[in-house]
Amino acid sequence: MITLTEEGERLLGHARLILEDIALAEADLAKRRDAPEGLVRVGVTTALGLFISRTLLGELYERYPLLQVELLMSDWHGSMIEEGLDAAFRIGHVAEDHLIQRRICDITRVLVAAPSYLAERGPAARAEDLSGHELIGYGYDRDPVTWSVDGLTVRVEGRFKSNSSALAHQAALAGLGIGLLPAFQVHDDLSHGRLSPVLPASTIAPLHLSIVYRPGRRLPPRTRMFIEFSKEKLELLVGA
Repeated sequence: MITLTEEGERLLGHARLILEDIALAEADLAKRRDAPEGLVRVGVTTALGLFISRTLLGELYERYPLLQVELLMSDWHGSMIEEGLDAAFRIGHVAEDHLIQRRICDITRVLVAAPSYLAERGPAARAEDLSGHELIGYGYDRDPVTWSVDGLTVRVEGRFKSNSSALAHQAALAGLGIGLLPAFQVHDDLSHGRLSPVLPASTIAPLHLSIVYRPGRRLPPRTRMFIEFSKEKLELLVGA
């Protein structure tokens, strides 16, 4: 039978205390991973940022009460490093090959117009009819905006063009013409009759929604949790 010396007993007691401290530290770290804290700075387009603030942030804060979110809304993609972003949403093609990309879902787009506009100008029965209507342009440069509707390339040459999807939405509501907008952006307007669908059976390619972040560093728990939460919820809310 082997017995410990008095010094051994004292050393064992210290070792047990150290192991208990390690276990407590690990439990605390695990708790912090489940409840991240701190600020996450996220780049987002105007329309999607308004939608996220209205539909997601309340549940996010309820689930992670120590988390802070700063949304930097712009339809033009700047430098994530210069803007100090932890992550950014991208709609469409992601040109920045150096960023890590997480695909979220596809976004359905729909043609819409105000009832007042359609009452004055009449409906469009087919894609070819769109060229006879006021079309609301949304783009970033002087190049013409084009839509692909039922395989037909439609040149958008209306009197109104903006580099903001939010302004394009408001222009449609104001009766300035027909707009091509994300379905999530106009869902409530269609439900309440503020906008009407145009060519609802037409085939229009969806937009790809992704979230990107910089490579070469371990994601902080707060950023990782925001990305996972956003992916989970947006797939259900805006997915095609």
